[in-house]
Amino acid sequence: MCPSDPRSPSASPRHAVWLARAALCLTTLLWSGNVVAGRALHGVIDPVTLNALRWIVALAVFLPFAGRGLWVQRAALWQVRGALAVLALTGVVLFHVCVYSAVGQVPVANATLMIATTPFFILAGTAVLGQSRLTLRDGAALVLSLLGVAVLLGDGEGTPLAGVHLAAGDLWMLAAVLAWAVYTLVLKGLPATLPRDAVLGATMLLGVVMMLPLWLVFGSTGLAALPPAVWAGVAYVAIGASLIAYSLWSFGVDRLGPGAAGFYLNLMPVFGAGLAFLLLGEPLVPVQLLGAAAILGAIALRR
Repeated sequence: MCPSDPRSPSASPRHAVWLARAALCLTTLLWSGNVVAGRALHGVIDPVTLNALRWIVALAVFLPFAGRGLWVQRAALWQVRGALAVLALTGVVLFHVCVYSAVGQVPVANATLMIATTPFFILAGTAVLGQSRLTLRDGAALVLSLLGVAVLLGDGEGTPLAGVHLAAGDLWMLAAVLAWAVYTLVLKGLPATLPRDAVLGATMLLGVVMMLPLWLVFGSTGLAALPPAVWAGVAYVAIGASLIAYSLWSFGVDRLGPGAAGFYLNLMPVFGAGLAFLLLGEPLVPVQLLGAAAILGAIALRR
């Protein structure tokens, strides 16, 4: 157990809370970069192949450092094998294949906006499962967050939802959002005594096993023809957006709970739009700044 672990007795509650908040902010930045990378690599590598390579590389990097811990925890992991299978299916396979499929059809801003709706599904799930109760503050944060998303989806002419049409890319993103909500809820339900690096390793291992048949059927095996820029993108999504980001997300969910952690996904439209502007040249418009302000206000309410 590391000193920054929220379950560690040496970590003060206030210190752990601020670490969790910082971890969740960094997670959303890394995942926003993942969406930008998927958009940049569209047309060069298909979504299934990109996701398969991502997790194969991530697992190859992970095992030399944490493989022994995974083996030590094998009995405890076997006890929650059903939950781990759901985590692998939703968090490794479905979420990313759907996101990479979507960003080939919609701009980064649109994709990250759909991700910003995830907290609604997570909070609804926690309420249905009896894990939490919605407070007045929760409701206010949800409304403010929804207003921010509505503004960002709008046309900037005072009619926030005018002209919004759910295209194929939007449907891919909706599927991704539902998958991630399930992933977060199941993750929170795991025993607190189970090391999260072991959970991550088992999830990646199962996810790779699930991805391999999909890769063979729907993906491409012509890896030798991939340019160096693609491999650089794979390295980023495998290490930054997978190993680092998933570990930080688990830390944040453990400390703050799935409902509060979910609200930090509302930062993705802010980070995503900024990165897309800087790296891909996707334009920024004033209405996005207004929506971002509402989203940041919603997060502040959930503090």
